[in-house]
Amino acid sequence: MKKILFTHLLFLVFFCISPSSYLRAGQIRSYSIPSLGNFDAMSDEILVKFKENTPLSEQELLHSRLGGQVISRNHRLNFVKVQLTGGSMESLLRAYRNDPIVEIAEPNYIIRPHHPYELPREYLSLEELEVQQRGLLAINAHEAWDVEVGTGSATIAIIDSGVDFSHIELAENIWENPQPHIPYEGIDGYTIQYDTYGWNFVLDSNDPKPDPSHPAEDHGTHVAGIVAAVENGEAIVGVSWGNKILPLKALAWWDSDDPLLPSGVVGSYVDILNAITYAVDKGANVINLSLGAEWPKPETGIESIWNSAIDYCENNGVLVVGSAGNDGKAPVMFPAGLDRVLAVGACTMNIDKASFSNYGVGLDMVAPGENILSALSNDELGRRTGTSMAAPFVSGAASLVVSYFKRMGISWTSEELRRYLTKTSYNPNSYDWEERLGYGILDAGALMRYISRPQSLAPASGSSFSTTSVNFSFDKMKDASNYEFFISTTVSSDSAIYTDTLYTEKTDLQLSEGIYYWKLRAHYPNGLYSHWTDAHQLKIDTSPPTEVSIASIDSVYSDRITLLAQATDKVAGLGAKPFKFGVSRQKDLSDEILTDWVVSPYILDGLEKDTTYYLRLSARDGAGNISAWSSTCSVTTLDIDVFIDEAYSFTYEDGLYSSTVRVSSSAFTLASYGIISPPTPSQTTIIDSANLKFSPGIRTDLISPRDYSIKYFDDSPADFSSLSKGDILLSFTYPSSLSRAEENMLRPVRLNEATGTWEIMETFTINREEKRIETSLSSLSIYSLFMLPYSDFADFYIYPNPFIMGDSQFGEAAGGGGLVFANIPDEVEIKIFNSAGELIEKFQHKGGVAKRWTGVRDLSSGVYIGLLKTPDGKTISGKFSVVR
Repeated sequence: MKKILFTHLLFLVFFCISPSSYLRAGQIRSYSIPSLGNFDAMSDEILVKFKENTPLSEQELLHSRLGGQVISRNHRLNFVKVQLTGGSMESLLRAYRNDPIVEIAEPNYIIRPHHPYELPREYLSLEELEVQQRGLLAINAHEAWDVEVGTGSATIAIIDSGVDFSHIELAENIWENPQPHIPYEGIDGYTIQYDTYGWNFVLDSNDPKPDPSHPAEDHGTHVAGIVAAVENGEAIVGVSWGNKILPLKALAWWDSDDPLLPSGVVGSYVDILNAITYAVDKGANVINLSLGAEWPKPETGIESIWNSAIDYCENNGVLVVGSAGNDGKAPVMFPAGLDRVLAVGACTMNIDKASFSNYGVGLDMVAPGENILSALSNDELGRRTGTSMAAPFVSGAASLVVSYFKRMGISWTSEELRRYLTKTSYNPNSYDWEERLGYGILDAGALMRYISRPQSLAPASGSSFSTTSVNFSFDKMKDASNYEFFISTTVSSDSAIYTDTLYTEKTDLQLSEGIYYWKLRAHYPNGLYSHWTDAHQLKIDTSPPTEVSIASIDSVYSDRITLLAQATDKVAGLGAKPFKFGVSRQKDLSDEILTDWVVSPYILDGLEKDTTYYLRLSARDGAGNISAWSSTCSVTTLDIDVFIDEAYSFTYEDGLYSSTVRVSSSAFTLASYGIISPPTPSQTTIIDSANLKFSPGIRTDLISPRDYSIKYFDDSPADFSSLSKGDILLSFTYPSSLSRAEENMLRPVRLNEATGTWEIMETFTINREEKRIETSLSSLSIYSLFMLPYSDFADFYIYPNPFIMGDSQFGEAAGGGGLVFANIPDEVEIKIFNSAGELIEKFQHKGGVAKRWTGVRDLSSGVYIGLLKTPDGKTISGKFSVVR
């Protein structure tokens, strides 16, 4: 039996980004600069970005004056790599930063990973090796392959320590440049030409292979095998085994001559950013970054440069996938934690967070990352552990989606790819995001089922029919040979009452009266098929509605009434609609006028006061069947004018003056003026009662919520026009069922009758114990109570940011000093982390829309992260800095 040798390597920390370019001893140094702290970087090498539209001549003049030599220029991201020829790193950085034409000047940082250690070598047979690819089973890869295996149309860029593109498991799937003789012009300073299989940004060469003398450089080859190892019957197979790998080497082994800087694999920000630019320009669809670093200080511009790179990817539909980090702490490392980078942590085969995997803020999802079998140099195989191994599972799955969309002629965006991946992930603990697993573990099978469903499925003319003969139509899928058609009587039934193989639409299908559910899936010539569509409901209804009647007549005023109708439908059940009303002032209906088809409840307006009307109605069901007319009922309108829907009206008369204060009892009438949207989340009246309280000696009266009559006061003021603000206090009581967050959104409003718009009153008090809001009236008008629309974290922010210790602007005069978390839910847990992800403090907030935290005074200077979480699991985070 053929034996294959593989090494068993355990990566407890993934490969992290760090600068490298011609990696020689002494080229990397440790620095200590007060504004940046302690860091390792390329010796006397910085990254500079000039302000937009700065002439090249001015840039060159500055370099000449400061002793800087431009080594490379990225035209897509508008930055240059500069070699410093004189002076210290600190002084030259300061000089560049202080120049008005410079936007960003930063060192070319390096970060190093922990070293792997080698476990005893093992020998396994081919059959044993195949069983060992448990990661593919964990993500349901075989179900995904029923839909798509990759057709070579999608490309995944592996920006890493190189890829052994001659490996037996990778060679067939390596990207090949169709025009390698044409020089690449996106970046100056490199000689990128004859780049047949990618590029080596470390050594500026067209050989992106790892150095065989340093096994640690096999990291990139291992990542590439997880993504797209060939299905050739040898030993392993990648997630996207029919698509292409673009090898880009930006990490390499470095031999140190400094005992404080151990040798290892490193890379530079500049090389990686240039590799990202190259990948996009060469047509990559997914970029895998199994690397990372600690978060840069917020006052630096590095994060801005990286966001420009992500912008470039987003604008070209390229998804960037990053590994979360192997420190076993929060938050997710840089750059995976950037917005719009899909951050992937590692899980065990038991669908639990791997102990080493970073978690918390920034984590999107997880994938298998323990003992993952993949390719190593020289046709060997080996196991490695880390989030570096988890990210390529997601990159491979994303490329399957891209390949499928290309085959189907469907467009996409990188944001949609992120949404599809997270939406279909499986989380055994939650249906929403949680800090340990993000949105859940990658489920490639569910992903491909979700995106491969035929779209716009519908019977030819709707979902309800008054005939037993039905025609079906649906959008055709590109390359599909036929469609399997399935009808049942329950939504989840596997037992069909009818099946068929269709090539176009289905016509003249005979069904008896009832409710049915139908679905279909597409079959392709290569034996693959899509997954079933969602079940679509179909009603066959040949009977008209029955038991048609006017159930009630509410809100009877002088000019309108509200009608509530009801009917029973044999197939659709209660509540058949719409309805048509007949209205007449004669009992014999001789002057009857018919309304259009309307829904219930229906406001019938334009009526005359103190007049009797005779009413009847007919109902129409969803299939178009029309009922007989109902019996006739009557109603008499009021003989007084009521000003607005369900209004409390307070009228004052003394023989000379007559004026009215009116209070709406329903906040939902506000929407009819088109100015303020209806409140959320509930659709219930928010006023229990209204009360007018007058200045001393003037009568107080309480109006019940269902009393809509006009109230007259005998002891009204002698001269009503002389009333001033404070003479009348309007109070509302609201239901005790409202939450604290809903109470915070309550506002008294006044109707501006000249414009027909509602105005929020700025001055009011709220008594939470008595569930009452009070406000002084400045004029006699129409008033109501309104609940502002809100969401759990709408307009959340932290201030003052930065928090400057001793700044009088936010000291005692600002309410006792401290940091404020503003616009937050009524109940929330707040955790404070430092930039290393260590928990500094945890506290609870209950009551109010803001929390002032004085513990900030005990913090040292630095960057911190506040993580807020509601009892139902919703979270948001924000950064703030402290300056002492």
